[in-house]
This record gives sequence, C-alpha cells and structure tokens, in this order.
Amino acid sequence: MGIYGDYQKKREAAYDKRLEQRVRTWMETLIKHKIEGPTFQEGLKNMKALCDVINAVYPGKIKRIRDSNVMLFCRENFGSFTQACLSIGVAQTDLCQFEDIYDNRNMGQFLVTMVSVARKIQYSPGYHGPILEDAVKQATQNKRQFTETQLRAGESVLPLAQVGMNEASSAALEASRYVEHGIIMDPALNPNNKRK
Repeated sequence: MGIYGDYQKKREAAYDKRLEQRVRTWMETLIKHKIEGPTFQEGLKNMKALCDVINAVYPGKIKRIRDSNVMLFCRENFGSFTQACLSIGVAQTDLCQFEDIYDNRNMGQFLVTMVSVARKIQYSPGYHGPILEDAVKQATQNKRQFTETQLRAGESVLPLAQVGMNEASSAALEASRYVEHGIIMDPALNPNNKRK
C-alpha cells in the first residue's frame, strides 16, 4: 500500500460525512436541482454543479459551462469555478485542486473550499438564499482609539507573565536556562570541568 495509501486512509478517516451532507444540501438548495451520482464526489466530477453554484448567486459570472464528463471539459469548468472564487474574495489557500475532486484525492479540502465560498456568498449584500451554518462570518478589523492618558496608564501595567515573579522564581528560571534535556550547558556548573 505504501505511504500514499496510509495518507489516503488518514484522510478518509478524518473526512466529515455530516459536513458533506450539509454542504450538499446547501448546494442543491442553491442550484435548485439534485447533484446526481452514486456518491457526492461522482456527482461533482464534471464540475458543472460548482459553476452552477457561482451562477446561481452571480448570474452570468461563468459564461461557458460544459455538461460533459470529458476530462478536458471538466478541467475547463473547474478552472472557471476557481477564477470566479478568487474574484469574489475566496482565499487562494482555501481552494482545492482539480484532482481533489476528479480523482477523489482530498474531498475534505473540497469541503473547505465550499465552506469558504458559502461564507463569501452568504455575507455579500443582497443575498437571500440558503445559509450554510458552518460558514460563519470572518472576523473584521476592530481598530481602537486610545487617548494619551490611557496610553500612559497602560505603560505602567505589568504583563501577566511578570505578575508573581519574585527573586526565587527568577533565580530558578536563570539556573534552568543552562540545563537542556538533562545536560548542563553552563561550564561553570559542570562538576567534571577542571578549569575553574
């Protein structure tokens, strides 16, 4: 089986079937038709459903969708889908690869992609479609304004790491910095060191 077989087994064991069902339901509700196939992956293999998801929210965003199982056309559909995802703000790191779906290499990464797509779609202005609860809103920047007196007061506050530090604990900390994995690193503390 080899190392790649072991990786595949680990991926399959970590795969979230319930998340798959929620993503599938969200997609089917959005595109208003079932994703046909014996498995979810088989139903997605021609990548048409992915393009349909984008066009359901952004009509005409993907101009040409091929309804074919020929690998070349599937790859073209997937390329159109990923370009549309990038244009709506999905992070490059959240995108799956063509082989993740087509060859069933990493459907977990596909679920990550769809949750990210759902997040961007659901929180866009004017969206009134189905909600994928796993796609929670991303945090936004929370800039704070402090007055000069607040900034000066903050300078006198001790960090939590220093609260409770006294001479004994700081001496122990100083002594421990020369011992690593039971090995004394400070030559002055080494009993076998002949040089004093």
